[in-house]
Amino acid sequence: MYLASGLLLFDNLCVLWWYAHTTQQQATAAQQQAVAAEAQIKVRLREWRIQNKPVVFLDRDMVPSRANANTYEMAYVVRNVGPGIAINVHVLTADADNGWNVDTIGALEPGGSRAVPELRHLEAHDGQLAGRVVVAEAMRMRAAQWMVTLNVADKNGQIRHGYLSERYATGVFTLRALLQRHGQTFRSKLERLGRGLEDAEL
Repeated sequence: MYLASGLLLFDNLCVLWWYAHTTQQQATAAQQQAVAAEAQIKVRLREWRIQNKPVVFLDRDMVPSRANANTYEMAYVVRNVGPGIAINVHVLTADADNGWNVDTIGALEPGGSRAVPELRHLEAHDGQLAGRVVVAEAMRMRAAQWMVTLNVADKNGQIRHGYLSERYATGVFTLRALLQRHGQTFRSKLERLGRGLEDAEL
């Protein structure tokens, strides 16, 4: 009888051990699946963000003349070479008082461009820094909302570009807040790009 009771107890212990072991394996598998699912979501979000990211910069192009519709003239244009729509495009000029003059261009579709006739010079003039900062507002997402490029012209009017890291644009939801937080950084990087261009032309 004791032998039967002992065997029964041993069998119960084996079943309990098997159940605990199986439960632990299932919990480990579920945790691994959750980690894999989270990684997939991050990859999908990154792909979505790349597919919807505008990249807007200044360029030069021949556009119809405002004075004579039958002729063309060279003008500065904003061009979106990214795959995403730019909800708003802002062209920023650094002024002498550490502020920014903002020209808002509006929305710009992927592959689209628009002349900016009010832009005359990208070189330094009237006490202003060389070049312009172009800020493109993307669709709001968990990551960067603002795509920022630097644009400086050489003596021949050809434009050199710089692309700022998206880390400058995370967690900021208005253009004013972006400039308050990073305006000085944009200014110093614009100066550096202009100096590098001057050094290359010497």
